[in-house]
Amino acid sequence: MPEPLIEVSDVSVRYAGRRRPRPAPALTEVSLDIRAGETVGLVGESGSGKTTLGKAILRLVPVSEGSIRLDGRDIGLLSRRELARHVQVVFQNPYLSFNPGRTIGQTVAETLPGKHDAGRVTEKLEAVGLDGSAAARYPGQFSGGQLQRIAIARALMPEPRLIICDEAVSALDLSVQAQVLNLLTDLKAGHDLAYLFITHDLAVVRHLADRVAVLRRGRLVETGEVTEICGNPAHPYTRALLAAAPVADPQEQARRRRLRRELRTPERTAP
Repeated sequence: MPEPLIEVSDVSVRYAGRRRPRPAPALTEVSLDIRAGETVGLVGESGSGKTTLGKAILRLVPVSEGSIRLDGRDIGLLSRRELARHVQVVFQNPYLSFNPGRTIGQTVAETLPGKHDAGRVTEKLEAVGLDGSAAARYPGQFSGGQLQRIAIARALMPEPRLIICDEAVSALDLSVQAQVLNLLTDLKAGHDLAYLFITHDLAVVRHLADRVAVLRRGRLVETGEVTEICGNPAHPYTRALLAAAPVADPQEQARRRRLRRELRTPERTAP
């Protein structure tokens, strides 16, 4: 088996606050690896630490303990430019990802240091299903789904090996979500990409990921192949996440709501 592209080893992150007597843990001893060309789904509810882990890999938050390695090299020893050549990100809200005063071409090119390469901008816009003429237009002229495609084009510019997708489809309509997920799948094969796909939705992970890691309150509670985790989850928290996924059948939906309530009810100990 090849060495991991990204190796997260016993990583803890703590956030200090003005009113806290001591830093509060956001991640506690998390270990996770991502191999070249694979998609790892990172799932959990809001506040579970998913985004913090993504930011730690991007060096946007400091690691309190543990290490993160890219091709065996500690990312703390890499320059930000060198890290950005290998790791890019697509954020949740496409409307907040762009400067409204900059053209699409200027925005897409910003992840590639040096001279503006109009030909490469056109190539990446076409790779995500947009016409190259979009480069001359402004963000306000595009829909949310189109803007998220442009965000993906921007991430592709330096030819990264890993793209972190932080709730990248959760702000989109369901039909547009499916289109963007299919695009990510196609780009993965065509550009030899790996993804860390951060989401609260296990149904999305089932569609996209090879492996799944489940975070709860900053701790990793379960990892495994997507078919294993989604088909036969071992941890009650994972079962609760699966039960939270909506379905079209009202009876099945009611059964899932009951299951979720049962899984969330604390066990009572005998007096």
